[in-house]
Amino acid sequence: MPDLSHPAFGTANLTNCERELIHLAGSIEPHGVLLVLELETLRVLQVSANIAELLGEEPDAILGRPLPEWHPTLAGAVRDVLAREPLHGPVPLLVRFPPSHGGAVLEGTLHRTDTQGLVLELEPPPPASAASGASLPASVRGVIAQITAATSTDLLCETTARALRGVIGYDRVMVYRFDPDGHGEIVALTRRAAELTRQMVAVAAMARE
Repeated sequence: MPDLSHPAFGTANLTNCERELIHLAGSIEPHGVLLVLELETLRVLQVSANIAELLGEEPDAILGRPLPEWHPTLAGAVRDVLAREPLHGPVPLLVRFPPSHGGAVLEGTLHRTDTQGLVLELEPPPPASAASGASLPASVRGVIAQITAATSTDLLCETTARALRGVIGYDRVMVYRFDPDGHGEIVALTRRAAELTRQMVAVAAMARE
């Protein structure tokens, strides 16, 4: 019998991934952090629960506080982006800590919400880009350029899936369209040949059962 369940986000397998509740994740990737900031003051409105792991502050200690007050380096990077970018879409962000604070590098994106707030996403650079600290911002800028050049909705979805798979390195990337009732359909899909082969083997094995 086919599996007709709706698996929670992150629990799907090859037999039911098209019914995964990806629009109800309520979480972010554990290696990164997310902050929502007030546009004018950079006051922290929301923050992911894992903020202490990357920035050394517990959520309760920074909620409601202006970013410049508890993290001047990060606030300076945000203000640099605001000074030069209109934020019509996500803009790559690079944060370099001074040697007195370990000299670490964080990278991510900054974008404006419909309510005029700012969403700041940060993560450590992957090992391959740690030396220059620039590969992810450059890749994100390239993805944005490809997406904005799309001339139709179908091409936009296909370009987005293909470009993102090149950046994040996943075997498979899908773009969903959701109806008002919460049901979704796949409108674009790109996958590596090795992933496609594994899926065909899995389906063949299910057919024999």
